[in-house]
Amino acid sequence: MFSIFTVRSASLSDTGKVREINEDAVLESGNLYAVADGMGGHRAGEIASSLALSAIQQYVEDSIGLLPGDKLIEKAVQSANAIIHNKSKSDESFRSMGTTLTALYREGNTAFIAHVGDSRAYLLRKGKLRRLTTDHSLVQKLIDEGDITEEEARKHPQRNIILRALGIEPRVEVEIISINIEPGDKFLLATDGLTALVGDEEIEEIISREQEPEKAARSLVNEALARGGTDNVSVVLVEFGASEGRVFPQEPSDTSLEYEGQVEECARDIESGIKLPEKRKSRFLKILGVLVIAFLVLFSAGGWFLWKNCYFVGISGKKVVIFQGFPFWGLAREDPRRSIGVELLSIEDEKMLRKGVSVELSYTEALERFREYEGKAITIPDVINLRGDKALKKIKQCGLKPIIHPFFSRLDLKKTFVKKQEPRAGRKLGRGRSVKLILEIESPGKIEPLMVLSYVESSGGGQDKGKE
Repeated sequence: MFSIFTVRSASLSDTGKVREINEDAVLESGNLYAVADGMGGHRAGEIASSLALSAIQQYVEDSIGLLPGDKLIEKAVQSANAIIHNKSKSDESFRSMGTTLTALYREGNTAFIAHVGDSRAYLLRKGKLRRLTTDHSLVQKLIDEGDITEEEARKHPQRNIILRALGIEPRVEVEIISINIEPGDKFLLATDGLTALVGDEEIEEIISREQEPEKAARSLVNEALARGGTDNVSVVLVEFGASEGRVFPQEPSDTSLEYEGQVEECARDIESGIKLPEKRKSRFLKILGVLVIAFLVLFSAGGWFLWKNCYFVGISGKKVVIFQGFPFWGLAREDPRRSIGVELLSIEDEKMLRKGVSVELSYTEALERFREYEGKAITIPDVINLRGDKALKKIKQCGLKPIIHPFFSRLDLKKTFVKKQEPRAGRKLGRGRSVKLILEIESPGKIEPLMVLSYVESSGGGQDKGKE
């Protein structure tokens, strides 16, 4: 049973009195509300905050109904993080771009809050204001550790340092909070342009006093501007009002009751061994057939929709590719546009992919995972003509595994040098992969090959030794 709420909302974003550009962004869309405070300079912060909110909105619209509310909003934020991170890597001017984010997604009677950074979410219930989120900032950490007070944090010289933001890393830790909504609840999402200047008590007084969300939002922003407006100020206010109506499971129509009764009655008769009249049996079978067909159609449509929207990274032959579909029973197809050789994976990553995969439920997330593997590959250094001991050290420092003939492992490698390396320098390999080094022994006074030992790995894993 779900309550019906009357929902009213308002949002407002102001540049403030000091900043020239407004790097904040706000969102009101259906059951989704959010604020974001961008950073990065040269308009990068403005782009990051807008990009985050548009990405979250698009993900929720595309995936609504496929995931429970908490998972849906969390994956929406992860998708936005990946998009901003990729954007920052694509252009040098966006290199340090990022944004905070506080979002509210309503599903039924529950409000799911997703939070990254130092923007905040509040709940006003029965006249009392409660802060729902914890700032991911340096001063909040100092407060938690007892080093400073809340009042000291407002004037702390490092109050603008945040410890978590969207776009900085390929993946971000998202704080998810769920709140059961009660009639009369008011939720406030705000950037630090408000909360750094206006205390929680003043915020409580303003929201309680102003009955209209638009007036409350304007009053909050005006109060921050009156106290200096040193930063962009953005707020989103959402009010869930009481309603007389409630939604119950739909009562079946007279026809459906008649059919339901006939199906149950016929089923009992069949179980009892009673022979049904032909007309009655025929009608029962028709009803049962319609129900079975309807179930199969819905099941097939749902399965096709899930198949179309499921993606994962896996191994096909000697390639790493992105698959669309389900990772079982061969119900997946490769994306022909992207592939890399398995040798570019680290040993650990290859083992994990061969052992099993996790469905990402988003092409963006699967692509980000694919690019992570691609970016981990190590360029093989050139060690030709290097002394044996230095060559081995250089290969190991790169995260690769040098392989030499067992004969040379018993010699002083300082008296050897590298004649050949396989694979050649400049190619890429995954961490932990092997680089074979063919060594020669130095003769006194000059470099002259006295003996070269090499070996070839047979298909069975053994070794055939010989001299050159």
